[in-house]
Order: sequence, then C-alpha cells, then structure tokens
Amino acid sequence: MNNDQQIIQQGIDAETLLNNSTFVAVMNVLSQQHIAAVFGSKPNEQETREWHYSQARALDSIVATLNQWVAAKDQLIFERETRDFNEE
Repeated sequence: MNNDQQIIQQGIDAETLLNNSTFVAVMNVLSQQHIAAVFGSKPNEQETREWHYSQARALDSIVATLNQWVAAKDQLIFERETRDFNEE
C-alpha cells in the first residue's frame, strides 16, 4: 500500500469512527464529565481541575486528529479527481 492509499484508508477509517453513534456518545459523555468536574471543583482543587481539563482537551485532540485525517483523505481524492479530469 503506497502513502496515498494509506492516507485514504486512514481517512475512511476515521470517518467511520466519527460517524459511529457509540463512539460519539462515549466521547460526549467523557467530555461532559470532565468539564463538569472542572466547574464543580473547589477553588483549592487546582490539580484536580487541571487534570480534568487536560483530559477534556485530550478528547478534543482525538476528534480533531480524526477530522484532519478525513480532510486529508478528501483533499487527496479531490486532487486525484481533478488531475484525472484534466488529463481527459
């Protein structure tokens, strides 16, 4: 499998995951739990607040990375289609 094929497959897999209702539900529940813990912490619980904040950011980072993979796939497919169309 060449690099373009890997990028396309990775994007397809990422898109499948992002469209999976169970994955979306789990990510939303975890994110909401961590955000609630940040806002529910006491002023003297800085370490707890920072830990929950970092966990929420990590979840956001996972989704952002998956979206980047989908965008890379879409861009690569678009470039291929454009090149193929121009060659005709």
